[in-house]
Amino acid sequence: MSCPELRFCSAPARRRTHFCSVMTRLRTKLLLALLAVSAGLTGATLLVVRGSVRSGVRESLRGDLQSSVRTFELLEGQRQQSLSRSSEFIATLPTVRALMTTRDIPTIQDASVGLLKQSGAELLILADRTGAISAIQTDDKKLNQTQAQKFLEETYRKGDSHDWWIADGILYEVQLQPIEFGSFPAQTTIGILVLGHEINSSVADSFGNVAGSDVVFRSGDTILASTFSAQEKQELSRLRAIPAMSHGSDPVEVQIGSERFLTSGLRLSTVQGISVDLIVLKSLDKATAFLDSLNRLLIGLGIVTLLAGGALGFLIADKFTRPLSHLVSAVKALEGGDYEFPLAKRTTDEVGVVTNAFGNMRTSLKNVQKEQKELESRLRQAHKMEAVGRLAGGVAHDFNNLLTIIRGHSDLMAERPNLDEKQKHDVEQIQKAATRAVGMTRQLLAFSRMQVLQPRIVDLNAIITDMSKMLPRLIGEHIEYSFLAAAQLCLVRADPGQIEQVLMNLAVNARDAMPQGGKLIVKTCNTALDAEAAAKRPAMSSGEYEQISVSDSGCGMDEQTKAHIFEPFFTTKEIGRGTGLGLATVYGIVKQSGGFIWVESSAGRGTTFDIFLPRAKGPVSVVEAERIHRVVERGWGTILIAEDESGVRDLASQALRAAGYTVLEAKDGEEALRAAENHEGQIHLLLTDVVMPKLSGVEIAERLRSKRPEMQVLLMSGYSEYSHGNRQSAGSAMQMLQKPFSLESLTARVRQILQEKKVVVMKDPGREIR
Repeated sequence: MSCPELRFCSAPARRRTHFCSVMTRLRTKLLLALLAVSAGLTGATLLVVRGSVRSGVRESLRGDLQSSVRTFELLEGQRQQSLSRSSEFIATLPTVRALMTTRDIPTIQDASVGLLKQSGAELLILADRTGAISAIQTDDKKLNQTQAQKFLEETYRKGDSHDWWIADGILYEVQLQPIEFGSFPAQTTIGILVLGHEINSSVADSFGNVAGSDVVFRSGDTILASTFSAQEKQELSRLRAIPAMSHGSDPVEVQIGSERFLTSGLRLSTVQGISVDLIVLKSLDKATAFLDSLNRLLIGLGIVTLLAGGALGFLIADKFTRPLSHLVSAVKALEGGDYEFPLAKRTTDEVGVVTNAFGNMRTSLKNVQKEQKELESRLRQAHKMEAVGRLAGGVAHDFNNLLTIIRGHSDLMAERPNLDEKQKHDVEQIQKAATRAVGMTRQLLAFSRMQVLQPRIVDLNAIITDMSKMLPRLIGEHIEYSFLAAAQLCLVRADPGQIEQVLMNLAVNARDAMPQGGKLIVKTCNTALDAEAAAKRPAMSSGEYEQISVSDSGCGMDEQTKAHIFEPFFTTKEIGRGTGLGLATVYGIVKQSGGFIWVESSAGRGTTFDIFLPRAKGPVSVVEAERIHRVVERGWGTILIAEDESGVRDLASQALRAAGYTVLEAKDGEEALRAAENHEGQIHLLLTDVVMPKLSGVEIAERLRSKRPEMQVLLMSGYSEYSHGNRQSAGSAMQMLQKPFSLESLTARVRQILQEKKVVVMKDPGREIR
């Protein structure tokens, strides 16, 4: 069986296929974008025009409604005047006066028929002067005498001559006129004449024709008369949301059947607690009916615009997107790691400029990738060196104990008087090897940055001036560095190495905050803070300080970041660029020096760290050189040695006993406490390793000091990272003896402490290195 033929596309063919696909997507996106813009503009135009027209129509209808209400008031005034004249005319007829003087109800009733026809009204009532109805005549016979009597009494009680009555769904507009006998001013009222017009659909139609609106006369939920059909009246009776509005009120939109109206109205009267309203309505749908044709026109224009925009977009895409799509293909190729994808011919237009820039960028990325591999190799080497440094520190710590034993015993052997020349030579070789080993361990500790440091009175300007020689190289040439020193700066008590570490950490942070370059300014000054100024910086106390300000022009920090910057392991840097211990170390060093640190920063405006260290009195400390001559003077006193390394403990005990001291030995902290408790005499000095099982040397010293305050303390350590605790005991300082030490330096240091009882404040020299 033969295998089917396999066909593989070459790389150029795959690129052409990818190029066509990218170009098609680009053209489609551009065309859709143009169509979307055209559709959006068309729709926005339609909505704006429609909204503007609707607003104009509403405003016009609002004016029409107000005009219709005013027209009704005018017509109503004319009807009222006509009704008033008719009632005055009928009331002054001699026959009416004579008729009312007879007080014969049948006669009055018969005569009222002719009077109704003569008045031209739909309602006529004759009543005596007390208001009792004598005769009533209506066209529809729906108003009986009982109802009329109640209405008349209500109107008479209100004192009105004009009123509105409702009887069995019929609305009457009535006018009251007194019938008087005699000549003015000696006239006597002998009766009351009531004339009224019925307000029905024909009256509503007449008013609607004049006002050009639909009209409704309403009492509560009952429609008394309107220009609407019977079915629409039922809809109207359910519309309780149509209030009787005053002039100037905004119209209300209502739905009657399938048609929308804008309404306004007028309160005519209140009859026995029931309101009588006039409602005027304008059809909103009829007024905006022309919008439908306008919408169709705009939609047609929009379609034409979309078609024209699509054709234009296709032409633009075909002409201008070819080089751009080729550039996109090059970008895709670069994403896959292809730095050799051919670029289009370079032109001077915008796409050509971008293509040129992309070509340069691609070349730069290729170089950066090469440099990145080199940097990764260097980084791996740096990590190895860091691990070696920590290993070196640990080895140096243990090796210091061994060197102390070797060096001490070699010194003891050298002191033997019966050594021959060969033995002296052997001891000297051991001492030389031990001395070289001591130098090597100190180099290892310096390499791993774990050497023991001591605080002293220093001049900050001098320290920063020395650091200024190194900081510019540390932060880089793209950052401008300057140091502004105070003319007469006071002294402080601090560890110079720790102050240098503070400046270095802050400089590194400033450098990372200014990747594009900027300014780093270090400034010193004398500062005195009163209570008010200290209150603005929580945790600070008033007093006189020496201030170090480190300011940068970097990206700054927001308030949320500022609240956590001094927390251990908090960092805003990407993984691998920061441990989060730099500022925590700065904070710890400043606090251990008895000072305070404050930060001022805001996003985009840089950062300023202000360090406040308390002033110190006295001359600048000078480090004394190690004594090299032999001290043969005998010592005195009782010494308690606490050391977990038996060789170091035995050596120190032997040397101190040989120097004349009484020695108590303990292999750990608890045994040291028991030895001190069992010893009845005075213990003049505690010689203890800093790191001890169960209890540290500092804890032993503090416990014993509470019971033996006169006891001096000398701490032994060769590895500052293990030097935990505060060596500032209550009321007195603890001194430090660095391992490995010689027997001569041990006895000389012990003798110095016991004879002079001089206290030197030792500060934890341990440093967290970024």
